[in-house]
Amino acid sequence: MADRPTNDPPVPDAPRDLSRRRFLGRAAVGAGACVGAGLLAAPTAMVLTPLVSDGPGAAGERWFRVGPLSAFPVGGPPTRIVLRADQHDAWMTVKNAPVGSVFVQRTGETELAVLSGVCPHLGCAIGYRADGDRFQCPCHGAAFARDGSLAADAGASPNPAPRPMDALSWRVRGDAVEVRWVRYRPGTAAQEEIA
Repeated sequence: MADRPTNDPPVPDAPRDLSRRRFLGRAAVGAGACVGAGLLAAPTAMVLTPLVSDGPGAAGERWFRVGPLSAFPVGGPPTRIVLRADQHDAWMTVKNAPVGSVFVQRTGETELAVLSGVCPHLGCAIGYRADGDRFQCPCHGAAFARDGSLAADAGASPNPAPRPMDALSWRVRGDAVEVRWVRYRPGTAAQEEIA
């Protein structure tokens, strides 16, 4: 008997079919690996950034220029200065955000007194009252003398602040006054630096 031609489609070439399947499988694994790496990149950066960062917040050294020495008259009232800086986290940057405030007083030709504007009681913002020549916290009535010491005649009796106002380091470079910003833990008698 003779072979007769059939209308069956030709049988696909087996080695060619396997290499296509192998290629598609490897491509799917590679695409999955890329997606997985992308999903892990942001959390990894968020965890590692503070560990390798050497920004202005490193080791508590944050110096701020508060103005020329001539802006603070000798014996004049305390001047409130809001300190501003760019704030960074793993996701965004906030430009010129307030980080705290200080009171600067010029006590001599080249001498200054710089006090933190954060109340040592619970961390509210302290204000200066020129009529009473003292500092006053509006939250709970803590009061401080012009030199930052606890005032005996606080509006709330007894004075709720556990310590005097926090004095800060300062320096003059050229004619510019710079202040080292430090935030201390409120509610404690001892000065404990916090981040």
